[in-house]
Amino acid sequence: MKLKTFARRAAAAGAVLAALTLAALPALAAPKVQVSTTNAVADHADILSDETEQYVNDVSIKLSDACGAQIGVYTLDELLGSTTMEGFAYDVFNAWGLGSDDLDNGVLLLLAPNEADGGDYYIMRGDGLESQLSFSTLGSLLDEYMEPYWVNGDYDTGTQKTVQALANRLCSIYGVTLNSSYTDTSAPDRGGPNVMGFVLLVVAVLLVIKWIDPFAPGERPLPETPDWITVELLPLNEFSRPGTPLEEVNGIVIHYVGNPGTTAKANRNYFESLSSGETETYASSHFIVGLEGEVIQCIPLTEIAYASNIRNEDTVAIEVCHPDETGAFSPAAYQQVVELTAWLCRTFDLDPDTDVIRHYDVTEKLCPLYYVEHPEAWDAFRADVAAEMERQTEVS
Repeated sequence: MKLKTFARRAAAAGAVLAALTLAALPALAAPKVQVSTTNAVADHADILSDETEQYVNDVSIKLSDACGAQIGVYTLDELLGSTTMEGFAYDVFNAWGLGSDDLDNGVLLLLAPNEADGGDYYIMRGDGLESQLSFSTLGSLLDEYMEPYWVNGDYDTGTQKTVQALANRLCSIYGVTLNSSYTDTSAPDRGGPNVMGFVLLVVAVLLVIKWIDPFAPGERPLPETPDWITVELLPLNEFSRPGTPLEEVNGIVIHYVGNPGTTAKANRNYFESLSSGETETYASSHFIVGLEGEVIQCIPLTEIAYASNIRNEDTVAIEVCHPDETGAFSPAAYQQVVELTAWLCRTFDLDPDTDVIRHYDVTEKLCPLYYVEHPEAWDAFRADVAAEMERQTEVS
């Protein structure tokens, strides 16, 4: 269920005049459904690369083998005409027969790039997944993995990331994994290079790399946590601490909590409350800095947090409390965020000029509000981080 679609419906009253005008015109016929039961992709709009089609097919085959679920991607090159995204998705889903007959666990991703206002997309899932994949869950997933790429016309990346996220969720539901052990045994042996020799060469190279750098991503020992950080880790759960490894850190993302006057403890407890799953909200942060400069760590630096959308997988997130609606940090909070960010930059060898970013720089969300509306204040913040890094280096 696409969140942007809901926004259009909420604003539908503003389009009544246009709707009445169009109502007098003859309606376009609904597009004809065209699918192949041997292919998980029907790219009628010709917006996906061969690599993306292969990726979707591979994932769908692996899922089908592991748990009976399947994911199909259908792109539409025509206007919807007399039907709707929901209606056409229903027709495609039934014609394709995605998923196991017994479990009814198929998932369809419908992409309509030629629809008005920049196109549209929609997810439909079988009734067998109704309790595990609610509309709000699917909406959040699309908002995080499809929308940032869709608006830039990067259909390949958006599709691959969305399919990957769906596959991960299905694996979690059925308790299965899709790993590299899957091979296509239907391909005949055509001879060619010595595969075993190549494998041995790769192993030798990896051993050399391991000798040079003995720590795999996510294994590198971290420095001792400063005593001004209070560690109160969230319990492992699907919604705020999934336990997914943070294999590399390429940046630090600064957020504001958006709820004036609240404390770091209150925001940390909010993240923990999400573990019940009642609201099906995915949110968390590695650190929260409070109004008085207190710092609470919620997520280990070896795991991802649900904070920065497409940058969750390679960044550390810092949420900052603020006293009023402007979003400006209090003096105590500001100084502590500078110190925390500098420590993290030194820990992960990051440059504050390029690697310290705002949530706004990822999604264009007005976060942290004051430092989006006052770019000069943001420049000053990063300069202060650089100066603090120098100070910490001198005293260490």
